[in-house]
Amino acid sequence: GYLPELINKVAEEASGKAVNLVDDWTNDDFDSVVVVTLKWVDGKATLDYQNHKQNLNNGTETCPTST
Repeated sequence: GYLPELINKVAEEASGKAVNLVDDWTNDDFDSVVVVTLKWVDGKATLDYQNHKQNLNNGTETCPTST
């Protein structure tokens, strides 16, 4: 997909080496939040990568009721 390819390309260009941070998302992954932070100082890039899971998978399919 477009977004994983873009993330990997930017990470590779920033780090100067082959990087595969992200693969295509699976159809059952509704809770991944990928955070890529790039910083440049004096022309040198640093990269921080985090993949957060919000634990939204396997939730109930109905709205909660008030008590």
